[in-house]
Amino acid sequence: MDFVLWIFRVLHVGAVVVWVGGVVSLVMILNPSAEHEDQTRSAMAMTMQKRYFGFWVIWLLVVLASGAVLTTFSPQFAWFDYSTPWRKLLGVKQLSFLLVALYTWQAKRLLGLLERSARADVESFKGLRTTYVALTKRIIVIALIALLSSAAMVVYQHPFGQ
Repeated sequence: MDFVLWIFRVLHVGAVVVWVGGVVSLVMILNPSAEHEDQTRSAMAMTMQKRYFGFWVIWLLVVLASGAVLTTFSPQFAWFDYSTPWRKLLGVKQLSFLLVALYTWQAKRLLGLLERSARADVESFKGLRTTYVALTKRIIVIALIALLSSAAMVVYQHPFGQ
C-alpha cells in the first residue's frame, strides 16, 4: 500500500508543478513578451493562452483525484474535523484548491471574451486584459499558499523527523 500512496504522491506533486508552472510561464513569460511586442491582440498570443487551459483542466482533475486518494488514506484525516494543526492546514489547502479551480475557470471565460473583443477591435479589450492578468496572478498567489500549507503539513505529520 505504501508504494501505491507513493505513486499518488508523486502524481499529485507532478500535476501541481505542471499546472502552476503553466500559469507562471503564462504570467511571467508569455504575457510580458506579448505586451512588449504589442501583440496582446494577436491570434498567436490568444491561441497559446487557450492551449494552456486544456492542460490546466487535465492537471486540475489529476490533482483533485490524487489529492482525494492521499487525503482519504491519511491516518490524520477526519471529515469536517479541524481540531489539529495538520487538519487546519489541510482545510487551507482544500480551500486554496477550490479557489484556484474557480479562478482558472473564470480566467478561461475571460480569455474567451478577450478573444472576441480582440477580433472585433472593441475598446473593452484593455480592461478585460487587465482583469485577466490580475486573475492569473491571483491564481499564483493562492497556489503558493497551498504549497506552503502542504510543506507545513509534512512538518506536523512527522515533527522533527520522528
